[in-house]
Amino acid sequence: MIDKGLYAAACFHTWRAAEMAQMLKRHHSIRLWDERELRWLQEHYLQARNPNARLSEYTAEDAERAVRIAAEVVQAVKAEMRR
Repeated sequence: MIDKGLYAAACFHTWRAAEMAQMLKRHHSIRLWDERELRWLQEHYLQARNPNARLSEYTAEDAERAVRIAAEVVQAVKAEMRR
């Protein structure tokens, strides 16, 4: 998505990974990563979902940060599930 300039879409879809990880946390003892990063991801998910909520366009940096956070979430969940 990033390589096609779909920055808002990347921010929107990456939240799903973090959301699923938080659901798993309720049932497993997953040590959570930086909560500030998850809040940032949630904010941008909401803004990407509601385009009128954002005053400026998403950037490649926004999309790359969202993808990085989601990848860290998925890694943490995988590690926990291997235990």
